[in-house]
Amino acid sequence: MGIVDGELRAITQSGWVTYDERRVGDLQVHAADDYYGGLCGPTRSAVAYADSPIGMFFTSCRKLCGNVLLTSRTDTASRIYRAMAASRRLKLLQRQAKDPRVSVPGLDEIDSSLRIFKAIKPTRSVVAPMRDGLAGHWRQSEDGTIPRGTFSRYMKRERFETIMKFLHFSDSTSSAVKVDRAWKIRPILQTVEKTFRRGYRLGRVLSFDEGMIPYRSKLNPVRVFMPNKPSKYGTKFYMTCCADTAYCVRYGQEEQQKKDGELAGVPKAVALNGQPAKRLIVTDRFYSSVALSLRLLALGYYHVGTTRTDRLGWCAAIQFSQKKGPKSMARGTYRIAQALHHPALIALSWMDSQPVNMLATGCSTHPSTVLRTEKNGSRSTVPCPELVVDYGKGMGGVDVLDQLRLQRYSIQKCVTFRKYYKQLFLGVVDMAVVNGFIIHNIIKKGKAYHLPHMPSIYDACTRSYLVSVPIRQQVHKLENVEDRYRPDIDNKHRQHLCKVCSAFAPPKTKSFENMWYCSWCSEAFDGHVPLCIQV
Repeated sequence: MGIVDGELRAITQSGWVTYDERRVGDLQVHAADDYYGGLCGPTRSAVAYADSPIGMFFTSCRKLCGNVLLTSRTDTASRIYRAMAASRRLKLLQRQAKDPRVSVPGLDEIDSSLRIFKAIKPTRSVVAPMRDGLAGHWRQSEDGTIPRGTFSRYMKRERFETIMKFLHFSDSTSSAVKVDRAWKIRPILQTVEKTFRRGYRLGRVLSFDEGMIPYRSKLNPVRVFMPNKPSKYGTKFYMTCCADTAYCVRYGQEEQQKKDGELAGVPKAVALNGQPAKRLIVTDRFYSSVALSLRLLALGYYHVGTTRTDRLGWCAAIQFSQKKGPKSMARGTYRIAQALHHPALIALSWMDSQPVNMLATGCSTHPSTVLRTEKNGSRSTVPCPELVVDYGKGMGGVDVLDQLRLQRYSIQKCVTFRKYYKQLFLGVVDMAVVNGFIIHNIIKKGKAYHLPHMPSIYDACTRSYLVSVPIRQQVHKLENVEDRYRPDIDNKHRQHLCKVCSAFAPPKTKSFENMWYCSWCSEAFDGHVPLCIQV
């Protein structure tokens, strides 16, 4: 049961023993000696696949992709399929009027073929993302490591777009849609939490913070605005990470509960059910409060974090009045206080470049130092209590995770969908890829690098799913025409009629012009042989 507001007000007024700048050495609180020291790191099931990047990728995404449901609402889908079949049959009839050799199947046959979906390999929607749209996977020219026409041999672009159009992860007709705004992605989030927790044992220090999946569209019902984040608009998630490795074990999207005193349901999100206690929980000023520290201490967890000074229970006597460090005050000056009836609870006001207010339980107050970067780029040593060092080491877990999932090979930032839940799904896939890399790096003892990790996944997926299938030998080798219409004015390619299309075109019908030609045919026939990409 949480502490009530009356008790918090009593702590604020007379529940602290304060120590100013001259007496901070009188308070010597040692760090807790019963911290968790059991097993931590990747589990045996994760280690079995951690040798290769592709193994960790499919270990993290296997159950995730199993929740993808290629379903749609029956009535809406039937109307759309029927309209698409009628439109496609009308185009075939128009072609048949010009060329009697074109066969036109019946309306029911076209409708049935549209309803047959083939499974999408993760390589087609996740790996090697295109910044110019998904259609780039079906391009006819080579682009770096992405080969020409790879996916067009296995699935037409129109079919892939149709499948993505009807992609769902939950039943949209469920009554839970009205109460849970994240219902469309809820099964994915539940699977992610189970998969991530089974692959890793948390260590002694946990960092808890909110993360953002960037998505600016107003069509997103769970969109929030967070001005202090690099991506200010998007969907907010609550993440619990290992402070040492940045592995994320919890990645949930939930509504905040109403406040009960100064405790806003955060312990339910921070304290992991079924996990051993005696761990250090690191939070930022959005979550930290005296009520949270005491509640976590009662649950068996220690806590350290920055805090706001308007929270109930805070010791206002040690607070600095200046908003920035004055020149007359040495950087690193601090005041400290100990709770009278809860000796494990420490309040700190530390003057860095600006005042930093913190709360801690289970941490040491012994003198220590931290490194700070000055405006001229030099590094200086600033004195501080040991609990500031603990906070700096612990809070970096979520920050490192955000750097890995958003600033390098981010899938969710390469492709944008109109449907918000598809964008959230890509963010979850990014998380699975990063977690797989972290475990792979642990097994490789720090010798793996994130920069080549994604290309190695792409290469492995290509060899596993694409090259193993018999590939039809290309008869023609298409190349771009080098000639220009007016090189001195514009840079437009000269276009020619396709030889094959011209030969089979009906009388008085002009075939399509294009800028491609076959170098092999041109050499064999001793002349320029233009061909289109459909040949």
